[in-house]
Amino acid sequence: MTQRIKQKDLDLQVERLNDLTNNKLGYTLGYAYGGIRLERKHNDSYGAIDVLPRTTKKEQYYLIVAYIHGIEIAQELANI
Repeated sequence: MTQRIKQKDLDLQVERLNDLTNNKLGYTLGYAYGGIRLERKHNDSYGAIDVLPRTTKKEQYYLIVAYIHGIEIAQELANI
């Protein structure tokens, strides 16, 4: 049986990512054309930088989790 990814699941991962990176600008989710993608706010302007490609909710969830794991590994290696 497959797990259904809900909006709150995505929101929790984005919150986790923002906490992990101490990101002042903030990672957010962008919705368009029936898809979702991870974005990072750009400076104080209204624009955003694409971090991950636009996908389904389920695909985006797993991409964000992988992105977080990559950051955690890099942080561990930097502390060695």
